[in-house]
Amino acid sequence: MGDITSKSAAASVIPSGSAQLNQPPGMGTVVSAQTKTDAQAVSAAASVEFKPSNIQQITQQSRQAVEAAAQQMQTFVSSMGRNLDFSIDGSTGYHVVRVTNPSTGEVVRQMPSEEVLRLAHSFDQISALIHQKA
Repeated sequence: MGDITSKSAAASVIPSGSAQLNQPPGMGTVVSAQTKTDAQAVSAAASVEFKPSNIQQITQQSRQAVEAAAQQMQTFVSSMGRNLDFSIDGSTGYHVVRVTNPSTGEVVRQMPSEEVLRLAHSFDQISALIHQKA
């Protein structure tokens, strides 16, 4: 008997419109109001003007600051009878700084060292092999 009562109660709750199926009475107006609000939000978002980024200006300023700092270091190291060489290792992408003797060209110090660069390159090769087998 409890089943019959719940079925008849459920039948009286279902609204007649097919778009409002399985919704409690009165929810049709909430849904349309929510849809209207969503449409307004989408319309407002679509009308926002996007201004161009100034990343190039920021990057240019950073690049100039790094170049100025590198020039100051070069001047300081040159006063001590040495040269600085800034480069990027082709196989690892690491930034490399070499301190050299200007008269002989001998590398006095390198950061990171050749051993570290070879190790990093080996790790890259091992990683590629592991990903290949996986």
